[in-house]
Amino acid sequence: MFAIMSAVLWGISDFLGGLLSRRVSPVTVIAASQSCGLAVTGAACF
Repeated sequence: MFAIMSAVLWGISDFLGGLLSRRVSPVTVIAASQSCGLAVTGAACF
């Protein structure tokens, strides 16, 4: 189940990252995605 959820989320984030980087600066997209990933990882660890 975790593998399926991981694959789905990976695909969605890959698609949305490419889509957003056309409209917004790629650096902004990377910063936002890394911040969200850090927040989720931090919440999962505590």
